Amino acid sequence: DYDTFPLHKFESAPLPNEGKLTVHEYSKSGGVPSMVSGTSEEWYRLAKAHVDNAKAHGSESHWSDMKALNDLFQSSDGTFYQMNDSVVPAFILLRSGQDVDQESCEITRDKRAAHFSHYAVHIGRTRKGAAGPEDRAEIASTWVAEWRAICNWTEVIVPAARN
Repeated sequence: DYDTFPLHKFESAPLPNEGKLTVHEYSKSGGVPSMVSGTSEEWYRLAKAHVDNAKAHGSESHWSDMKALNDLFQSSDGTFYQMNDSVVPAFILLRSGQDVDQESCEITRDKRAAHFSHYAVHIGRTRKGAAGPEDRAEIASTWVAEWRAICNWTEVIVPAARN
């Protein structure tokens, strides 16, 4: 997603879960497509399923990639894709308008990216001068720059897949 910012370098690491389609941001209803990985065959399978899913929900007034992804996950009893909890929603990081601190570093230690979604910035607390979702590019850029200056992880612990 365009509002997902990498926290660590992705140096030619192998695809997680042996290349099976993997959603990296967990949610109660399935997952958030802020970062998704898989082989080309898995992406083709997802694209075909998305088109079929959109056709099945053609009468819906609003149907998105996230709704389709969650519908596919739920209708398959959680087998359509793998889950890795490796993207942190930014509302967890934007606590009380605080600066980046050691708690932020610990929260992100095993995360590959931070997702500064409209929702996350809306419910997170930001500092003066950055009012809300319309300022999320500035909020995210500032937060990531501060994070890089304070949190100096040299090793990333990648979380295991959730089935």
